[in-house]
Amino acid sequence: MLPWSVLAIVAPIVAFVALRMHPYALLLLDFPSIVFGAGDWQIAGVRLDPTDLILLSIFAIALLRPPPDATRAKLRPMFKIWVVLGVCMSIAYMSAPINQPGLSDPVRIAYQLYRYCWRPILFYPLMLVLVHSDARRLDNVTAAILLGGAMAASMAIVQGYGGNDAVGPYAGRNALGGGLVGPCVLSIALVAIEQRKRRWQFAVIAAVLVARGLLFCGSRGAFVGAAAGVSLFFGFFMLSGAGMTKVLRYAGAGVGLVVILLIANPGILDRPSIKHLLSATEGTDDGNMQWRMQTRWPHFIAMLRESPWVGIGTDKDESLSRTGNTPHNGYISLALIHGLPVAVIYLLFGISSILRGIQVYSRAGPSINDRLFALAAASTIAGILVHNIVETTIVGPYTQNIFWSLCALIGCRAVIAPRTIHPTTVAPSTAPTRSQRPAPRRMKPANTPLPLGPPESGDAS
Repeated sequence: MLPWSVLAIVAPIVAFVALRMHPYALLLLDFPSIVFGAGDWQIAGVRLDPTDLILLSIFAIALLRPPPDATRAKLRPMFKIWVVLGVCMSIAYMSAPINQPGLSDPVRIAYQLYRYCWRPILFYPLMLVLVHSDARRLDNVTAAILLGGAMAASMAIVQGYGGNDAVGPYAGRNALGGGLVGPCVLSIALVAIEQRKRRWQFAVIAAVLVARGLLFCGSRGAFVGAAAGVSLFFGFFMLSGAGMTKVLRYAGAGVGLVVILLIANPGILDRPSIKHLLSATEGTDDGNMQWRMQTRWPHFIAMLRESPWVGIGTDKDESLSRTGNTPHNGYISLALIHGLPVAVIYLLFGISSILRGIQVYSRAGPSINDRLFALAAASTIAGILVHNIVETTIVGPYTQNIFWSLCALIGCRAVIAPRTIHPTTVAPSTAPTRSQRPAPRRMKPANTPLPLGPPESGDAS
C-alpha cells in the first residue's frame, strides 16, 4: 500500500508522462504490466492496479485531446450485445446480497460497478476505437501480448530453477497456466506464419519461454487448452499448399528435436513434470476429472439453481476445504458470480469470434496477413475457452484483456473482409473471364465515309 507522501510525488510525474502518450500506446502497456501484480495494489486505501491507472489515463487523454483517428473508427461488431453484457453484470452485482455492504453510497456504487462489471470487458470497445483496422497497430498488439506472456513465463522459470514454487506474477500454478495459454497458442501460430525476420525471431523466443513456463507450472488443463488451440490453427492452416509445406517442415523439425532429446537424455519422459502433463491424455478417465464431474461441479450447479438469473455474487463455498471451495470451471464460476445469461453471452462472444476468424481466413481478403491473423486469433480464443472448462481462466486480469482484444480485432476484420472464396480453396485464373473481356471494336469498311457529327434522331447510333 502506497502512502500519501509517496503518492503525492509519484502521481504528478506519472500523470504528466501518461498524458503525453497516445492512448493506443498506453493500451499496449497493460499487457506487460501483468508482471507488476495486477489486482494486488492499494493506493491510499483504494484497490487499484496498473490497468486502472492505464484506463484512467486513456479516458483523461480522450477528454483533454481526443485522438484524431478515433472519429474514423466506424466498426462496431456486436457492440449492442457487449452493452447488454455489461448491463447484465451490473444488475447481477447490485442484486447479490454479498455485495450489499460495498454499495452504501453513489461513489462506492460507481467504483464497484466499474471495477467488477465494466473494467473486465472494457478492452473490447477500446480495441475497436484505438486499433480497429490498422495493420501496424495490430502487429504491436500481438507483440505486446507475447511480451507479457514471455515476461510472466520468465519469472516462473527463474522461480522454478531457484527451487521455489513457479507461479510467476500469479497467486498459483493454475492461474499461471491460464495466463500462458493465450500467448502459447499465439506465439506458435506466429512462428508458422510470420515472414518478417525480427518478428519471427521474437515469436520464437516468446514461444520457447512460454512453453517452458507451462512445463514449470504443471497445469494439465493449460496444456490441453494450448494443444487444442494449436491443433485448430494447424488444422486449417495446412489446407493450403504453402501451409501444408510449412506444417510438414516444422513437424519434421519437431520430431528430429524429440529424437535428439531422447538420445541425449533417455530418462526425460520419467521426469515428474513431464509425466504429470502426459497424464492429461487420460482425458475424462482421470481420477481428478471424474471427481470434478461427479461431485464438485454438481455441488456448485446446485448452488446456481438458487439464483440462476443473477447468480449469488461469488463462486466460493466457504463450507468446503480451502483447496476445493471453487468449482474449477470458468463457466460455472461466471454463472455463480454474474448469472447464467452472462456466462452464455461470454460463450457467445468466444464461439462467434472463432467462427468469424475461420470465416475471414476462408475469404480472399485485402491482405493475407489479415486472414492469417484471424486464424491465429481464433485459435488463441479456442485455447482459452477449452482451458476455461477446468479453470476460471477467462476472467483472469491478463487473459480477459487478451480475450476481449482478439474478439474485437477479429470482429473488425470480419466486417471489412470481402465475401469471396479463399484462393487456396479454388485457385482463380489470372486471365479474365469471357464476361470480363472488353468487347472487340467493330471497324467500319474503308469505303464508308465516317459521320462528321451526331446521328439524326431517326438514324441508328
